[in-house]
Amino acid sequence: MISGPASTLQGHDGDAVLHQDAVELRFPTRLSTRAVKSARSPRRVPVAAITDVEYVAGGRRPYLRLRLAGELPGHEPRLPELDVDALVLRPDRRADNDAFVAQLRSRLAAEPVPDPRLLAPDAHAPGLAPVTGPVRLRVSTLDGVVSMDERRLVIEFSSGMRKPRRHELALAELQGVEFIPAKPHRSGLVRFLVPGAELRPDPRRDPHTVRFMAGVEEGRMADLAAELAARLIPAAEPALVSQN
Repeated sequence: MISGPASTLQGHDGDAVLHQDAVELRFPTRLSTRAVKSARSPRRVPVAAITDVEYVAGGRRPYLRLRLAGELPGHEPRLPELDVDALVLRPDRRADNDAFVAQLRSRLAAEPVPDPRLLAPDAHAPGLAPVTGPVRLRVSTLDGVVSMDERRLVIEFSSGMRKPRRHELALAELQGVEFIPAKPHRSGLVRFLVPGAELRPDPRRDPHTVRFMAGVEEGRMADLAAELAARLIPAAEPALVSQN
């Protein structure tokens, strides 16, 4: 149903709330919601950062997806059930779904202002002004712990295969970050790109690569990677890329 004063749409894997200036996506921890989305909930997206609403009204799994300013041309987002900017809808509530999407589209600005922190990790476009200001992130993963503030990135490995176990990198020294999502029976990874550093084919021995498991770890590392990419100095090439 849709309720006020803010409009709320109840979906299959979460809810969408339309405020005056933002859309809030909530993905509770439950069987119908993937952990990669619950880990990043709630997600609040300013209306000014939304360029369009992708809406599939029919089928067994209808959905709406927020398309954000600053996306790379040709960017293909993940499946709706894995995409934190998408809400899987209930097919038996078509009228409510239609009404919510129509109301949201009426709010969209003609020329939105991009906020790179909102972009998916594999959609970061070059040329956006870097984000500044305080930040404190800490994520525990398959390989250890990654922490980040506004000046540095610290990787603390739990295994002795990479020495030294603790690496500290200034954000100003980083060229970019590569995010590779997890797949069935295979961990994902984040590779921090350091100019001049040797790229080792085995991620378990690369001092600048951190592996993560699908689900909660993936969601939290996606947030960290996107936040980091938003803080890098704009370059001619994308600061953050992804492989499928």
